[in-house]
Amino acid sequence: MAKAPIADLPPWKDRWRVPTVESMIEPYKETQQKILHQFIDGISVLEGVTRGLVWHGPSWRWTMQFDLAEAAGNPSSEPLDPLALIVFNPELHQLCVPLREWALRQIPIKRLHRFVRDQIRPAKRAVDIHWALLTPNTPHDAEQSVDLVRRKHKLLMKTG
Repeated sequence: MAKAPIADLPPWKDRWRVPTVESMIEPYKETQQKILHQFIDGISVLEGVTRGLVWHGPSWRWTMQFDLAEAAGNPSSEPLDPLALIVFNPELHQLCVPLREWALRQIPIKRLHRFVRDQIRPAKRAVDIHWALLTPNTPHDAEQSVDLVRRKHKLLMKTG
């Protein structure tokens, strides 16, 4: 079976062309587009947050990565993990929130919405990082997902 020409690849799969945000969102259904815009708008307004499209290899491909330049509340000497990532794929959009052990201990898990709690508990763990993958299908679940990012941001921005 012949491979598809590079020109026919969807924007999130084409490693050699940096896509635009709109080209990444366009293939989604209208409801999913609203959820993705809710992610982007809700996270982009947080203080000190930058965003960019980053290639993350063959599994996640192009993702929107949200980073903090500095974080006074980071207790480790390690470089900062991304604040959050949006994994684009019209079949399964995801918001990934990498959480270190110290952050998980400080976030009041019981106060989080059930949808978010149920995604944090089974989160895969690698090198002291829990990779919470949230796949909301409603605007309400999307808002609750962004709330987790806000809480992580608040922890990282906390001084002293």
